[in-house]
Amino acid sequence: MTQTVGMESLGDSSREKIKRLQHSEMTGEIDYSVEIEHYRGRKKTKMPAVKTKKSVPTLKFLASMEISLNRAQETDFAFLQDVITSDNCPEFNG
Repeated sequence: MTQTVGMESLGDSSREKIKRLQHSEMTGEIDYSVEIEHYRGRKKTKMPAVKTKKSVPTLKFLASMEISLNRAQETDFAFLQDVITSDNCPEFNG
């Protein structure tokens, strides 16, 4: 037989109590321990001049992109061909 332990059996020493405020105490000013600083700058900042210059991608980068694209198209085509021609495709619980 199992028994659940209620909160009253834990005792007051294991739990920290939060003091409730009276309505009259709520009108006082809140003392923040963290200093709040408001941003007063522009909403849209200007892009740095270094990033605005356009440059042509290198030949090595363009070649690697082309190889990657061709490989992705080949694997996609092989998957679709397998789905269409195979009766027991595992992706569709066949």
